[in-house]
Formats: sequence, structure tokens, C-alpha cells
Amino acid sequence: MSANVIATCFALIAFTGSIIVGIAAGNTALTTLYRSVVAMFVCLFIGKVVGYVGQRSIETSIEEYKLAHPIPSDPMKTPDEASDEQVALPEAEVGETKQTHQRSAA
Repeated sequence: MSANVIATCFALIAFTGSIIVGIAAGNTALTTLYRSVVAMFVCLFIGKVVGYVGQRSIETSIEEYKLAHPIPSDPMKTPDEASDEQVALPEAEVGETKQTHQRSAA
């Protein structure tokens, strides 16, 4: 979830709550609306901070998990060995492999 979505939710909840509380307290419409808009902008800023911190902590956790649990390409090799080694077939074997595939397809 994006930090902006979280910030928007914070702001709208603050605005709605402030309107309800202002009306229940018997404040004038102008006072209630002014305080609700101020609360909305304050909570928008707080929501952006909370959303950014949450987003960064989730991204960090995912990266740490990926590093701790790599997808193995060969169960007998470590991830470092598998990425360093490139497999190259000699030309004679490549030709034999192509002929074998052509025979099996026919």
C-alpha cells in the first residue's frame, strides 16, 4: 500500500471525525469546518510519515527475506557458485542435441 493512500485515509478519517465531534459539541458551522480542515491537513502530514515508515519497513523485510531464502538453481551449489558458473556445451554436443530433438519431434 502506498504512503499516499495511508495519508489520505488518515486525513479523511480526521476530517469526518472532527465534523461529527464539532456538530455534537454544538459549535458553529464555520468553527467546525475550520477545525476539521486543520485536522485534515495535520493528519495528512502524519499519515505520510506513517505510510513512508511502514512502506520502507515492509520493503526492507522483503529484501532481507529474499537474501536469507534464495531460490536455488542447483540444490548442491550455493547461490554464489551458481551465479559465477556458466555452462557452455562444445559445438559437437550442441549439434548432437539438435539432432536428438529433431529425431524425437519427428
